[in-house]
Amino acid sequence: SGAAVAVVLAAAGYPEQPRGGDPIGGLDAARAAGALVFTAGVAPGPAGGLQTAGGRVVTIVGRGAGVEAAAARAYGAADAVAFAGRQLRRDIGRPLSTWRFPQAAPGPAEAADGAAAGGIITEVRA
Repeated sequence: SGAAVAVVLAAAGYPEQPRGGDPIGGLDAARAAGALVFTAGVAPGPAGGLQTAGGRVVTIVGRGAGVEAAAARAYGAADAVAFAGRQLRRDIGRPLSTWRFPQAAPGPAEAADGAAAGGIITEVRA
């Protein structure tokens, strides 16, 4: 048994207008840190190596005995990967109690059935 946490590294401008052409470094270092590295929005660079070519560029997966250890490995490896404008979330694999949601007035559907409470999503309905 164990846990795995995946962190996506996104290109500058994602999601509206992801920028391509930025050289990507550190993939070998991320692998050496014990993470799995999956490329997606990449293309061969003009000088060799890889460059960004889409919104979700790389997914880094850390594995560990528990979620906390897996997240630590994933984020440690993700921090080894570099490209201009790199974006990533820092709440993946973190306890829900640490998440912060913006406070907004509930819409008609949420007000009617209480699906949103205090800015925390409690239920998703189609």
